[in-house]
Amino acid sequence: GNSLLNRYNSVSWDTLYTSLEYMRSLSVSEEKLVIIKANTVCTFNSKLKKIKEFNSMYAQHALYDKEGNLWLASSIEGLLLNNAQTFKTVILPNGPSDNFVFDIMNNNETMLIARGGYSFTGDNAYLRANVYEFCNESWKSLSTTNNNSLESLRDVVCFASNSKNTYYAGTWGWGLIEVTNGVVSRVYNNSNTNGVLDGFVSGCTFDNDGNL
Repeated sequence: GNSLLNRYNSVSWDTLYTSLEYMRSLSVSEEKLVIIKANTVCTFNSKLKKIKEFNSMYAQHALYDKEGNLWLASSIEGLLLNNAQTFKTVILPNGPSDNFVFDIMNNNETMLIARGGYSFTGDNAYLRANVYEFCNESWKSLSTTNNNSLESLRDVVCFASNSKNTYYAGTWGWGLIEVTNGVVSRVYNNSNTNGVLDGFVSGCTFDNDGNL
């Protein structure tokens, strides 16, 4: 519905604008007012004279910097830059190739992201097994490094490590993956653990004696 923009000058209140349809955000930066309403971004100077107005369907919030650049947060496009030279520059920081995250572990300054899952009833998500690694401001994918070695596996859900170079990734139904220096070195399952491991690993850790 419609929104009002009200002002208080330490003495009294008044209404500056009416019929601001579906106003999402109101912000002040560098003595400029930015209003985001419906699919439109409006900016005003300190005397409330309109500077610019343009369409941005998914903009959620915006701020000016000291150089006069307008930075916008978009729910779909990422980070947007608007200035006198360009109407819109889309800035997409490097990141994983998807949003399927079930578990996170820090392993000696490398963040590990588990791509997998299961429901509260124990049903598989059936996501192709993968681990995303973030180190030195850069992302890489375990499946890319190991070609087809993860092709038949699904649902990585947990991690454990007691070594800088080796970690273990548990899967929900496909055993335990051993990764050494970024390469899959072994997959433990029912066939190579004397029938002990049934394939469903929801958690794993090391004890004080180094046993997994």
